Amino acid sequence: MKNSKIIFTGSFATGKSSILAQLLEESFQPTYHTTIGPRFLEYQKGDDYYFFVDLGGEVGQEKIPAIRFLNAQHIVYVVDLSRPQTFGQVKKDLIFLAWRYPKAQLHFLANKQDLLTENVLAARLMALPQEPALICSAKTAEQIQAIWNLF
Repeated sequence: MKNSKIIFTGSFATGKSSILAQLLEESFQPTYHTTIGPRFLEYQKGDDYYFFVDLGGEVGQEKIPAIRFLNAQHIVYVVDLSRPQTFGQVKKDLIFLAWRYPKAQLHFLANKQDLLTENVLAARLMALPQEPALICSAKTAEQIQAIWNLF
């Protein structure tokens, strides 16, 4: 039996809440609702217990109170592949999170791959500061269940 606290973070509208809905409920809501503040979700899978924290998007991770990350075993940073204008902040955020929370495993996810053609997807992936652990789509559920393998 394991207990894990997992933080989902990233910029605004990257699909963090949608990924969690697919992961935990196998559902997708096509309408967008901004997450205000943190949203807490408890989930049990077999004997394992997971406590998810879905953080509202921020332009920079340094703006999020450190208390949100307290005792986190995993931090999942999500980027929206359809918005390359947000890629510049990704490297800064990943460096900051790794430095500020060295005990947590940091996982980098690229979401919304379903919105891109193969050629555009390849170019966007090359533009990212590092290779994502997973390239997924909350909408189509592609690679969503593979997220469990990260924990």
